[in-house]
Amino acid sequence: MCIGLLVSFNVSIAKESIQTLTETTIEDNLKIYKTLLDSKMEQQLVRVERLAKDHMIGSLFEDDHGHEHSQFEEKSEANTYEIITENLISEKELEEMIDNISIINNKGIIVASANESALGMDVSERTYFQKVMETGEKYIGESVISKDTGEAVVPVCAPVLNIKGEVQGIVSATIATRLVAAELDGKTILNTKETYP
Repeated sequence: MCIGLLVSFNVSIAKESIQTLTETTIEDNLKIYKTLLDSKMEQQLVRVERLAKDHMIGSLFEDDHGHEHSQFEEKSEANTYEIITENLISEKELEEMIDNISIINNKGIIVASANESALGMDVSERTYFQKVMETGEKYIGESVISKDTGEAVVPVCAPVLNIKGEVQGIVSATIATRLVAAELDGKTILNTKETYP
């Protein structure tokens, strides 16, 4: 009877140890996958912050004296818009998971975009636009449906500031969630087909 109790006690402790190790392994693997996805989003945030600080993009909203244009069409150089559009298209092509990159004025109108079909679109009701305009801070939004492509995307935004530090527009990259999720395809947690992040 003592031997039976001792074996039962040892089996119980071994079972708890195995369960704890399994749970720890699962948590560690999920943290690794979360870190991978977080770093992908951070890369896109760095991209939009760099674009938001680009003097040429700021020139869409200001004249040579730092005064804001009353309308986008009043820009002084005709080539500026084409160069910016080419740059946005190039940036989009560098990263497969980018659905679109747009420049949005302070009224919520897309004034330049890597996707021509998005031009003139009003995104003023979108949470990401309102958050950046209110806070003047960079922002990674919640998943939304792209008005341009109809695909689920996550907006990653940075404010374009004028010389007084006021938000005059936004650079927004929309990241296709299906392509972010593709980063996890084929990954397993415990090296079994039944476990996946």
